Amino acid sequence: MITIKDFLRLALKAIGILLFFECVLTLISYLFLATTYESNEYMIAIGSMIVSLALIVLIFFAGTDHVIKWLLLDKHFEGKTISTEVKTSQIFEIVIFGIGFYFIMISLPDIIYWIVARFSESVSNNAGSLSAYFSFTEAQLGNNIIVFILSLLIIVCRKPIIRFLN
Repeated sequence: MITIKDFLRLALKAIGILLFFECVLTLISYLFLATTYESNEYMIAIGSMIVSLALIVLIFFAGTDHVIKWLLLDKHFEGKTISTEVKTSQIFEIVIFGIGFYFIMISLPDIIYWIVARFSESVSNNAGSLSAYFSFTEAQLGNNIIVFILSLLIIVCRKPIIRFLN
């Protein structure tokens, strides 16, 4: 049995997990770009990402009860429960696996396309035919590889992440 308030906490934390990983991966890509290119705009973006991460942690992890109370999400549901045999950790495991798979699906097509384009250029008589349609820098490829690897780590390390969230 899970109360409505516990369910709302779980939903807010699931949204927070997605936003947190999205923000971390974006921050890593900005860090990668800041080391590749010298520009103050990347430093501003990195600073804003750090502020966003802090807000996400405060709102979705540390302050879920305050958000529920402030938005009156549990109004008229005091003491009501949802009958289920599913544990919170099982739901978190599904959410974290889904997030990791989501980020893999975002980065994988670009990596595969880059490999196919480079292979095609190396074996084709018409060198550069695909690269005319393919404006993909090494920095973007590096970013996609980092996102892919971190997504795999999210999936593989989901048990410690769940222990941290509980």
